[in-house]
Amino acid sequence: MNLFGVGLPEIALIMVVGFLVLGPARTMEMARTTGRVWREVRRTIGEITEAASLDDRRPGDERRPGPPNPTGPGPREDPPGPDTR
Repeated sequence: MNLFGVGLPEIALIMVVGFLVLGPARTMEMARTTGRVWREVRRTIGEITEAASLDDRRPGDERRPGPPNPTGPGPREDPPGPDTR
């Protein structure tokens, strides 16, 4: 696990030091608060990303066209019909 360049051993060390400095009750409170803040940050980033992608569309466009196919459309295959011999 690598979160912002901090690996699992570093996170464990930070947690142990926090536990020793703050004590068990405040450590749990800080963990809950950190989790709530992180969840809110992720939700806000998702909303901003969604709003930015919606701004790229023009009114009336249901979907944005993809990049053109450099090989062009594939060969057209007609469905088999009744034999008319």
